[in-house]
Amino acid sequence: MENQLREIEMKEKIDKRNIEAFTYEIEDQKGLKLFIKKVIRKMILWMLKPIGEKQNDLNRQFYVQTKDMEETLAGLKDQIERYRTDLDYVMSKRNHNLLFGELSAANDVNVMDDIKLNEQIRFLKENKSESVEQQLSQIQNIFQSDIENSLLQRKMQDVILILCFGLKRNSEVEAIRKEALDLYTVMRRWSRYYVQMVSVEEQESIEYQGNIAYVPEELLEKYFAERNIKLVVLLESNISIVYRARSLFFKYKLIVRLTGQDPLMGVEPDHYEHTRHLNDMGFQRYDVYSKKAQNLMKEAGFKNVNVKYPVIDTSVWKYKKRDVNEKTVIGFASSPMGKEQWIDRGMDLLTEVMSDNAECEFEILWRSEQIPVQEEWMHMEHCKVLYGRQDMQAFYDRIDLLLIPYVSIENNHACSFSALEAMLQGIPVIATKVSGIADLIDKFGIGEVCGTTSSEIKMSIQKIKNHYDEYSGREKALLLKQEISETNLVVEMERYAEAYLPKNITTIGEWRRDLESAGKNLVKGPSEIKAYYSQFEIAENYNKDRFIQFPENCIDLLERTSIGSIIKDRFRGEDINILDIAPGDGRIMQENLKYGECLGADSSEEMLRILKKRFENFDNLETKKMDYFEDKIERQFDVITTFRYIRHFEYFQRKVLYKKIKRNLTPKGILIFDVPNIKFEMPVRNQNGWDKYNIYDIFMTKEEMVAEMKENGFNVEYVIAIGNNLMENIPEECVNEPITWTFGVTKAR
Repeated sequence: MENQLREIEMKEKIDKRNIEAFTYEIEDQKGLKLFIKKVIRKMILWMLKPIGEKQNDLNRQFYVQTKDMEETLAGLKDQIERYRTDLDYVMSKRNHNLLFGELSAANDVNVMDDIKLNEQIRFLKENKSESVEQQLSQIQNIFQSDIENSLLQRKMQDVILILCFGLKRNSEVEAIRKEALDLYTVMRRWSRYYVQMVSVEEQESIEYQGNIAYVPEELLEKYFAERNIKLVVLLESNISIVYRARSLFFKYKLIVRLTGQDPLMGVEPDHYEHTRHLNDMGFQRYDVYSKKAQNLMKEAGFKNVNVKYPVIDTSVWKYKKRDVNEKTVIGFASSPMGKEQWIDRGMDLLTEVMSDNAECEFEILWRSEQIPVQEEWMHMEHCKVLYGRQDMQAFYDRIDLLLIPYVSIENNHACSFSALEAMLQGIPVIATKVSGIADLIDKFGIGEVCGTTSSEIKMSIQKIKNHYDEYSGREKALLLKQEISETNLVVEMERYAEAYLPKNITTIGEWRRDLESAGKNLVKGPSEIKAYYSQFEIAENYNKDRFIQFPENCIDLLERTSIGSIIKDRFRGEDINILDIAPGDGRIMQENLKYGECLGADSSEEMLRILKKRFENFDNLETKKMDYFEDKIERQFDVITTFRYIRHFEYFQRKVLYKKIKRNLTPKGILIFDVPNIKFEMPVRNQNGWDKYNIYDIFMTKEEMVAEMKENGFNVEYVIAIGNNLMENIPEECVNEPITWTFGVTKAR
């Protein structure tokens, strides 16, 4: 009863901080009122003009005004939707973890509902004179056992682990470590998971300071093994962090938050294979802080790379209406970590800018006196250098604009903390076009993006000084605040934590080693796959080895039936032409031939020979020797089928196939292919041994393939589960899982 009352009381409360923040957002709709006033004022002035001028103005401005209104309304709708999302999230979090978030990382033990303990205490109250010592001893034993069980259960809770390296040395002055702490604070406040913070340090033993664990790298595996980890969130400037700790991170579901503008810096392309494989299987996801960083990752073959800006406490940095100082004060707070970052971070350019703008004041926040500054700075009367930790709010109150003078993507963070904090307060930022923060400056207009020369920066300084109010408007700061809202990030992390993860993750290195121990090699990549299936003995025994015996013959039947059902449902007896990519010995072609003119395209002469012989009495079959991955077909088809083909390629190679397939589909055309279910394949292969599988395959969840199709310009029209409960002696977790799905997808309009 007491718990029920407490639960009811909890449901009546809403976290004060979040409601205040939401109220602040709503109150700041004053910007909308100002906009309306400006519109009314323009209308009055227009009415006072002569009729001829009115007509000219109308003709000249009608299109522009219409577009402005459309963009304004779209922006307001977007802003309202963001407010609604935040409010819904706040309301949905009316629970213990929200109201008592500060306790979420503590060992909060409450055994007051233990019936056995309460009975013993009541017995003691009623029989005070009899065997008091014995009764107290029993109470102690019960209570101690309850505490130990509670603490044990706490250790077995699902954990989200926030991890970085070197927090002890750099927590106060280094952006990555600062964000790790901020993210930990946010997750602890908002998440329904048990959130822990770990910093990997150069020391001999594990230490705890409050709720933060400092763990030597060699003891990290032991620390992980003692916890039920659902998700590890790593923070570092580049992807090399995943190779640390003897590749321990390959065994856990990861979100890797890469802060660098070049997140692949320092990693050899040959090493991408290992991380790409785990990324493709859904075990690693990447957050980057700029579009440039995202493009670099995608070009290297990674998927699920999202632009997610740094976690920042937006309630601290509030908008202030500002007037430019008589002598413009320009701030800089992106000090290099060492001399090797000097040029890339724009220190030489900053020196030029200060020399060319003596009429301005420059305030430089410098990381440490151990890192020397340019000697010229010491002789500039308009330059002030402040060392070490500073009162950042006082710094922002003193400056008129902030400068990010990076000249390279190397050795630089993609999204500067100081730039974000400044813009949230309405302080314009000047950033060079190579910096990641340029994306947000362009989007919200709180500053200028320019080239990497002193003259271009000088022009930007003058432009902002002349139109300061336009750059520092309240509305722009509010829209930026919504863009970097922390609540959306927490929700996405929790969803990913809940996504499928097998009991054992097999890396591509382990797969290769298992095959080598059995005297085999992994066949991987377009050229190796082409060579493998061109062998006579492989082609001759293809169908016999795979689809003659149960349950494979039943899987074959179900797959072919699903293809026929999709074709009949979509085309209703129309005359159609069909392309089968890599038809092999014709397993799928025998179904396709029932519905129209068919072309089988395969790189293996042996496979085509078998195909022609098998269907020599069919006059609606054409064959073509070609490698679809490398060669082109200059025709379009109503249906393209391809089974046991797309799944053999990595994501960056599948993207090549998707582009070609879209070109070969008619406007109404459909691609039909198989998607192996990771929830079935991974446990079965772990049980059978990976040395039984020598062809590279990729597996995924149904939801991941739907997302992949959308990203590559397809709409998913059909998803048909294949092979439920066909196989025996499989792991229990697979029993009700399909083996594959047949997907039918069309080109997005």
